[in-house]
Amino acid sequence: MNSRNTAEGNRPMLVDLAIGLGLIVTALVIALFDLQHSGEQWLEDGPRYCNNAAMMRDWMVAGSWSDPIGFAKQNYAQYPAHSVPFHPPGYAFLLGAWFLAIGMSYASARIFVALCLGVSACCFYGILRQQRLTPWMAGAASLLFASSPEVSRWSRTVMSEIPGMLFILAGTFCFVRAVNTNRGRWFWLAFVMAEFAFFCRVTTAGVLPAWMLYLLITKGFRRTVSIHVVLPALIFLLISGSWVKFASAYASYEVGQVFGNGLMAYAAAGNLTIWFYELPGMVGGVALLAAVLGGLLAIRNPRSRCSASLWIAWILCCYGFQVAQLMHFESRYFIFAVPAVCALVGGLLLQLNRSPRWRLVAGIVIASAVVRNAVAVYHAPRGLQGFEAVAAQLAIQDDPGNVLVSCWSDSDLVFRYRCHTQQHSRQLIRGDRVLAVRLPYYAQVAPKVLAENAEDVLDTIRRGRIRYVVTSPPSYPSGSKHDRRHADMVLLHTAALTENTQFSLIQRFPVTLDFGSHRVEEAFLWRYEGELPAGPSELPVWIPTAKLNAKQVGADEKVGQERAG
Repeated sequence: MNSRNTAEGNRPMLVDLAIGLGLIVTALVIALFDLQHSGEQWLEDGPRYCNNAAMMRDWMVAGSWSDPIGFAKQNYAQYPAHSVPFHPPGYAFLLGAWFLAIGMSYASARIFVALCLGVSACCFYGILRQQRLTPWMAGAASLLFASSPEVSRWSRTVMSEIPGMLFILAGTFCFVRAVNTNRGRWFWLAFVMAEFAFFCRVTTAGVLPAWMLYLLITKGFRRTVSIHVVLPALIFLLISGSWVKFASAYASYEVGQVFGNGLMAYAAAGNLTIWFYELPGMVGGVALLAAVLGGLLAIRNPRSRCSASLWIAWILCCYGFQVAQLMHFESRYFIFAVPAVCALVGGLLLQLNRSPRWRLVAGIVIASAVVRNAVAVYHAPRGLQGFEAVAAQLAIQDDPGNVLVSCWSDSDLVFRYRCHTQQHSRQLIRGDRVLAVRLPYYAQVAPKVLAENAEDVLDTIRRGRIRYVVTSPPSYPSGSKHDRRHADMVLLHTAALTENTQFSLIQRFPVTLDFGSHRVEEAFLWRYEGELPAGPSELPVWIPTAKLNAKQVGADEKVGQERAG
């Protein structure tokens, strides 16, 4: 009798474990589908996250624990493509440790993010189970979450959204458990997870007010202001606020002046309504309608009202956070609202669990939404491809000398090159820092021209001890005669073509950019045939957004800042 009771008692746990394993496998399929024929989806930051992790890996190997900032500057001088500390170091550290243990490559980074998606889905499932959803309801909602268009899209990149999602959902699991068990240690663990989430993705902080509202609704004011809630929350604010202040010194153009925008900017129709237009594409129309219906039914039902309050507050807080930040130009900023939408769909399943007929309706709703999501994954754009071959060819070049890079998505090439090469003495030099100082488009700062003709280019090559050059040929949008390359890219490629006694072409490579529309570019790898002076590069390594020269330290840094400014 006892063994039978034990088996029956273990059955729910075994069901949960089986569903969790299924969610992880599904997440791996979603995130790694056609991996060998796909590349990075977000060129502005994706390769930089890989370079962040590569820098962290090198830091761990070097053991420079006492001077991380100094090491980051030295590493940037050699591989000028990482973005720490502007991008928080949490995700970079975890991925760097993964590289150290498993091996460093783009595929390795994608596998890490895929595993993060799987664990995120398991955490989400655990939250819903704590809110009294049955295994099949929680599993269906978790499957909907993992396959939703916005989540699946970023799971197929090396961006920080999915690692941040993992920790904020793990923190929410702990917080809900703390509310259910009334044990203080779970509150502390929840805020530890929230801090990890913040150091992966700053925008996860928008979820935390929803925790407090949920606690206030379910347990009242006295529990909300208890020491086990207030103290870890204050520590979180202190650490996160200190980091923002520190990192803003390295992000002169990225960190907006929030209070300088004026009240009218916040009240603008576009800022207030953009997410109403973005959300259907992020979660799917069927799922969004089901979530709205689930939320309305849950509010009417006293038994499910408290559980639904977490997710309704979650969406409202994410919305308020984005409105306050004026970040409405990229849908990924609202990705952390997606779990709440899927949870409300799970709530609808609970409301419809009254008869076989309504359960059939619920199953059809979930199935149609998941099939739609699966089709979207199958037709997902393939991203950036082609620089793996360029990096491999460049890595086997034996002649001493540095590399000048002036091509599309140079940071992707930098990462793939450092995965191939063991020549850690070779320096990669960016054309948008030595031929011109060119900032990202959002800085709205005109480029500062440093080289105007082929003679200037050759002088830069000699001073930089540059032996190899990577360029991009002319690129014309469909139906246009306007070359989309930047002036410094045009200048270097033209100089390599016209100064044919100084440059020899090693190989040209196709580079594919597939982001909904298919576009094929090329990358040219050249060898400079002239003589180079002995010694290291004389070129500065400007970081305009931080207003410093990465090659200068100590007293020289102030001079570098003044010159960069």
